[in-house]
Parts: sequence; structure tokens; C-alpha cells
Amino acid sequence: MLRGADPSDFGTLLYPSGAEVHWNIWSASYREAAAIRKDHGGYLLAYRQHFFIADRHFIVTLGLDPDDPDWERIGRDWVKPAMPEARKRLYRKLIRARAQR
Repeated sequence: MLRGADPSDFGTLLYPSGAEVHWNIWSASYREAAAIRKDHGGYLLAYRQHFFIADRHFIVTLGLDPDDPDWERIGRDWVKPAMPEARKRLYRKLIRARAQR
């Protein structure tokens, strides 16, 4: 489900094939990942039942603009966005970017 309402599995949309060339910080715990993101910056994303902190280069690899204002609106936290509507817009942009590749 694209709404991310079920935090037990976010699927693989945010970690496409070829993304493993990026260096990310991984965590099995959302709480730990959120603390790392808060302390060090980056973008908190999810892959299946795990969480990771990515840099702006990873966001570009996804086909998204790391400076899109919607990232700030969600608190750069895809899992628990401050503004769910902004995450919906990012989802739409992500799906469009994927379709164009």
C-alpha cells in the first residue's frame, strides 16, 4: 500500500536496483534511524522492514529533487512524515520518475 499506513513493510520502492552503490546508514529500528537522522541529517527512508539514512545523492538516484520543499514538509522522514500530504506528492513524483526510466 503506497500510503505507508502499515509500518511493518514498506516494500522496495525506495531502494531500486543499482542503489547499492550508495553508502547509507541502515537500522532495524525506526527509533534508532530517527535519532541518527536528527543528529547527522540526511533523509530517513525505508526498505521492507528496515530503515536507512540516505544522502542527497541517493535521492537524485531515486529520480527526486533533494531540494524539493516537500522533503522539509515531511521532516525528511518518509516513515513518519510531519505532513502526510507532502509524502503523497513525493510518492507521485517517484512513481512518475520510475515510469520515465
